[in-house]
Amino acid sequence: MDCFDGAPHPRGRLASFSGNCGQPRSQSGPPDPIPRQRETVQASIRAENVAIIERVYGLLQAFDVEAFAMHVHPDFTVDAPNSLPYGGLTRGTEEMKDRMSSFARYWDEPTFNVHAITADDEALVTAHVTLCAVGKATGERLEMEVVEVWSIEGGRISSQRTFYFDPVVARRAAGVTSEPST
Repeated sequence: MDCFDGAPHPRGRLASFSGNCGQPRSQSGPPDPIPRQRETVQASIRAENVAIIERVYGLLQAFDVEAFAMHVHPDFTVDAPNSLPYGGLTRGTEEMKDRMSSFARYWDEPTFNVHAITADDEALVTAHVTLCAVGKATGERLEMEVVEVWSIEGGRISSQRTFYFDPVVARRAAGVTSEPST
């Protein structure tokens, strides 16, 4: 059965669909396979990128700094809110390792509850997670929603940008009383 075949288009043109609803009918032979192949490749890359970030959260959960470092580009950057004691811009794997150590100085029992990881193109992956941890200095339990935007190049993470929903609450739970550096 043809779907919408010959039905008037709202702008006065005829819709030309057949077989599968929403799929344009080929007017001059079989469809060009290149766009479909490109679409398939892009979907595969998106799936691989999501899988990389899923693995990374497992490594972060285990605090496996060396294994995490194997997934990042040598020029890896992290940008986290300056108001956090481990925030600011970090460049390279050595600074990234220092940042992870700094994070560990403030938090016990960190877990990342992943709500969603999506990839919208061949390079960007967005993750919505809840960071759960206990402030070492205060004993206060933190449950903070975080959104992270990851860039991936050639199967390796090139950047991470972190957005805490309320960095002030995180600072308080971590026991940080000094004003954030600018």
